[in-house]
Amino acid sequence: MRKVRCVMPALAALCVISTPLFTSAAVVTFKEDVAPTGTYASGIATVRSAGSTNTNFGSDNAVIAGVTTTDTLRGEFSFPVSSIPALTTVSSVTLTLVGGTNDATSTTSVSPVLVLLDSSFTESTVNYTNQPTFTTNTVLSTLTGLNPTVSFAGTTFTFPSTAAFVAAAQAAIDAGGSLNFVLKLPNDTPGTRNILNFVSDDPNASGAYTTANQPTLTITTVPEPTSLGLLGLASLPFLARRGRRRRGAGAA
Repeated sequence: MRKVRCVMPALAALCVISTPLFTSAAVVTFKEDVAPTGTYASGIATVRSAGSTNTNFGSDNAVIAGVTTTDTLRGEFSFPVSSIPALTTVSSVTLTLVGGTNDATSTTSVSPVLVLLDSSFTESTVNYTNQPTFTTNTVLSTLTGLNPTVSFAGTTFTFPSTAAFVAAAQAAIDAGGSLNFVLKLPNDTPGTRNILNFVSDDPNASGAYTTANQPTLTITTVPEPTSLGLLGLASLPFLARRGRRRRGAGAA
């Protein structure tokens, strides 16, 4: 139950609710062609080094992170988040991916990371040569111990929320821009083969389009106080002046 307390008894009309009123928390999902609207577009593309530094893979149905003996592969992600009002407080952020295909020749324990990018990119033109930098090397989230050799295809994986992930999303929302990050291995120098193949946001070779398996960014915001109390405080000077005028008239 909310208690009501009157401020300045002489002004009986001004009372303040002693416990704040709050709006409900919101969970916003970002998924191409699905949410927040049917026209929403994310930017997702693989970039790779060996022999493909200037090749764009933005229309591929897979987003890949890993290495081979000669190649480095990274998955670039850009999610516009301007539909969330600036200064909305973020409480958690997660990224959900679905495994694409198994890679039988990879090792059995791989721990990919999401790293904050310094800038956004264009899905249709990004490649290994022009990919955004990540100079701060800020790790937003990690999945530990994935096994890409078996039981990977069709499995759902969720990168958990962290303080760094929340801070990055908060900054992107306040700027009215995009949350940009790269999916990679912690050490992606070419070497022993480790390949993680996830479903992207584009149709497969046959044109089929399974939206349920597309990458999904989920942002949860905390409840915010309503403006009711602020409106009451804003009216205090007006009511005080009104009270003084009445007392002055009575004395006359």
